[in-house]
Amino acid sequence: MSTPASQSSRFLEGLFLLQPKGVVARVLWIVLGLSLLACAALMIGTGPRLPLDLFFAPVLVACILFRRKGLWVIPPALVLYHLCSLAGDRLGWSGLLVRDLLELAEWLLLAGFILVTLDRFEAVKRYQARVTRDIGMARTLQSALIPPDYDFGRVRIRGLMRQCQAIGGDFYYFRPFQEKYVVFCLGDTMGKGISASMLMAILMGFFFEWGKRSPSPGVVLGRLNRRLLRLCAEDTTWFATLFYGVFDEESSVLTFASGGHHAGLLLRSSGQVEELRAEGLPVGVFDDITWTESRKTLQPGDRVVLFTDGLVEARSASGDLFGMERLERMLSRHAGATSEDLLHRLEEAVMAYSGGNLTDDLAILVLEIKPGTTWDPSIRVVRTGTPDSGGH
Repeated sequence: MSTPASQSSRFLEGLFLLQPKGVVARVLWIVLGLSLLACAALMIGTGPRLPLDLFFAPVLVACILFRRKGLWVIPPALVLYHLCSLAGDRLGWSGLLVRDLLELAEWLLLAGFILVTLDRFEAVKRYQARVTRDIGMARTLQSALIPPDYDFGRVRIRGLMRQCQAIGGDFYYFRPFQEKYVVFCLGDTMGKGISASMLMAILMGFFFEWGKRSPSPGVVLGRLNRRLLRLCAEDTTWFATLFYGVFDEESSVLTFASGGHHAGLLLRSSGQVEELRAEGLPVGVFDDITWTESRKTLQPGDRVVLFTDGLVEARSASGDLFGMERLERMLSRHAGATSEDLLHRLEEAVMAYSGGNLTDDLAILVLEIKPGTTWDPSIRVVRTGTPDSGGH
């Protein structure tokens, strides 16, 4: 619901951007001419007792409506002002000339201030429109990079992403690899906004290239780190935390590594929650470092839940964090829910906890080992949906 202040602001903005043309412009010129005559009649009628400069208003309105063309109001206004002065004062020729010149200088200063202000205002609005258009395009391209929901033989993957600004740096990625692997990752790039989204796009391009070359998360993170360091050699603030995993559908073994990211959570079909923890630094910080790989054997019905800090670091009105303990309790309580329902429950919980005020981007990825399935290399990928405008 708009407030009176916002309505007034929109009205003034519309007035400043208004530039009438055609019949409307001709009618307004006539109205301005009549207002000049009305000002002159009022000044003659009141004489020197009136302390106001009545011609101030028509000059102001003319410059707002017609920009530089509005300056044409000043000559007739000055003539009428001079005639009014002749009718009401006895200053003599030199005194009237000085008064006229002072009045002309005042109007010109006023008109110049109005014109410069409007030019700056229009330039700002054009810039804002261009930025909004560019951000909209960046958001569309960023959404296109986020993969849709997929089934990979024995694996079902669902993802969700919410950004606290128009675009952000959280991302997730997954794809089949060779005959039996599914590679997946979730990450959080430095910062927010356009710079974070650019880094996010770069990282996803690297994952697309190297995610199909090696089943080793440590090797992929090492290559990614070296490439990112070369790319951002002059800016050490470009880095990302991420969790990278490779699931072997034949052996049911999950191999994973962490680049300084939150530990993933393994939700067993029984409701037990285990941490998927691996040591490692963020990518893009130091050269010549390695990432330790860890392994877990997954069972049918198990789910791997990955998330960015927008989930566990969401704050309540009192400033308390959502936290890992609350997340683990919630996962255990809803272990029987579908992956889609689990995602929506997590989103609803964090939005309710924060009062809808996310201070950081939020991304969640759920990888589920489908019950009652066996590995079959002839059935690999089934597409089940596409991401909506919100990132599902």
